[in-house]
Amino acid sequence: MFRAHRQAGSLARGFVLAWAMLLQACGGGGDDGNDDGGESGSRARLSVETANITVAAEPGDNAPSSSVRLTILNPPKVTLYSCVENSTLGITGVTTLSNGLLPTQALISFRSPGRLSDGTYNDQVEIQVGTDTDCTEQIDGSPATIDIHYTVSGGRVVSIDRDTISIEADGQDPAPKSATVRVTLDEIAEGGFSVVTEQTANAVSHTTIHHISQAQQDIEVVFKAGDALPTGVVDDTMTIRICYFSTCEREVEGSPFTVSTQAKVKAHAEPGVTPMPYLSRVILPHDVVDAEFDKAANALVMVSRAPSDAIYVYDVATGLERSRLLPQPPMSVSIAPDGLTTAVGHDAHVSVLDLATIGQAGAPDPTLLDFSSDAFDIVLDGNGFVHVFPEDELLPYSIEIATNTATSVFSLVRPRARARLHPAGQWIYSADYHVPASDIRKLDISSGNATALYDSPYDGNFDVCGNLWFSEDGGTIYTACGNIFISSADQAQDMIHAGALELSPSEYEIGWNIRSLSASDADDEIALIEEDRYACDFWPGEAGPCYSHLALYGKQSLDRLTAYSVGLVTIDGLDFAQRGQFVFHDAANGRKYVIGRAVNSPDPLQSYYLSVVE
Repeated sequence: MFRAHRQAGSLARGFVLAWAMLLQACGGGGDDGNDDGGESGSRARLSVETANITVAAEPGDNAPSSSVRLTILNPPKVTLYSCVENSTLGITGVTTLSNGLLPTQALISFRSPGRLSDGTYNDQVEIQVGTDTDCTEQIDGSPATIDIHYTVSGGRVVSIDRDTISIEADGQDPAPKSATVRVTLDEIAEGGFSVVTEQTANAVSHTTIHHISQAQQDIEVVFKAGDALPTGVVDDTMTIRICYFSTCEREVEGSPFTVSTQAKVKAHAEPGVTPMPYLSRVILPHDVVDAEFDKAANALVMVSRAPSDAIYVYDVATGLERSRLLPQPPMSVSIAPDGLTTAVGHDAHVSVLDLATIGQAGAPDPTLLDFSSDAFDIVLDGNGFVHVFPEDELLPYSIEIATNTATSVFSLVRPRARARLHPAGQWIYSADYHVPASDIRKLDISSGNATALYDSPYDGNFDVCGNLWFSEDGGTIYTACGNIFISSADQAQDMIHAGALELSPSEYEIGWNIRSLSASDADDEIALIEEDRYACDFWPGEAGPCYSHLALYGKQSLDRLTAYSVGLVTIDGLDFAQRGQFVFHDAANGRKYVIGRAVNSPDPLQSYYLSVVE
């Protein structure tokens, strides 16, 4: 019996020792102030369903989510709290759920694949469970770590049903036209998708997006009303971006797109005004930046930037044109009084050429002169000097051709002033460009370099509107506002107001201005091109009621004899408005040559027209 009792005692002691070791291995068994209150006296332990989560998604899918079950072994009789720490490369956050006393689940939310680039985003989630709200007293097994691997790749592919839009509008129609571009994904985007457009606004007013489905949207391109558009062909460019979200973190494959739009706006003849009759009309195969008439050769001299920088001499008797390339883009042209040489103004340079050799093989290179500004207007005086009136400076320059020496002229000539050589060859008169108190100013060039003399006595009482022309004898100055002045060598009589030419009435304050003028003694005639300056120059994009007139006056009486609308031209079946640019009298037969520009021609080589008028 004793041996058996001792054995039993030994067995009991062995059992207690083994149980104590087991409790110690499980983290329990001591009085550490963290009694879990379990029925058996053991400590609570956190267990997570998995320590690794792998997820994959394509842009266009909904954002994925994942849940992990949390298990509390030996749950206590008190409330346990959960705390979470995590990185946020591919996930937005983690939410834990509980049954009131114990946390039971962790919900992991992922970023939308449409906001991420292709790749694998590795995050780590640490879940803590403790007896206090800050989880400073944690149970066994806490914290638990979950590694997350989120792979984003692939996505939808987008297409559009057209990359060009062309509409036809009437220049007198108040109703806007529209057209639609359809956007289609190859499969639905579960969260939808966004369309973002950017476009120029020459003819396009705005765009409106219409939702069709999760795979289709329509872009309604709304054009401006016909009566708010310039006539002719008006082009715009639209960029369309297709994104999974409006913030465009990621575009759908195939985006962006470029769509070219074109509005063909039909012009109408000016109501109540007879179209200009003409004997013949030809298309000039180049643009016209500036032009003068060479009376000695009875030829038009024009400078051009398209299709190339060049000077052209057009023989009005034969209709033949010869040309020569220029070293830089031209800004202005002037012809010497003897008609033998011409000067072309550029930016910081002037080219001087022999007119007779233009177009000939082996012709000498132009003489290139240097100065420090841009030649908005120039005067070639025939005495070895070119006088330059800059675009952005107050002081003009006199350049001696033989020495290529530029001398600034102390004269308060306004920037962008137009200047003319007086027929006597001793003076230059300039007209201020549309400034308050615009005036006429006079310079003396009899000694070579120009010197300032004086301006008119009116200090802007009679507007000159930025340009002027002389009668053939030089005794009369005509200005772009229609005001007329006397020219005289006597300062007391010089630039005295002598009346005005009657121009067309305007409903706008600025009124009609003269764009070009030619006076002929032989025909006792003044011919001029007039335009409503507000409708043609200030109305956005030439979209206003801009009409050009060829008006004829008696030179002696100044009576307005007649006015014609410069008229329409037809290009590829569409009528285009034409703006008169220059008018010149023939040196021999009294005919007039009118250079016009088709507004918004679709072809740069069908933009400028030369009309011969009886």
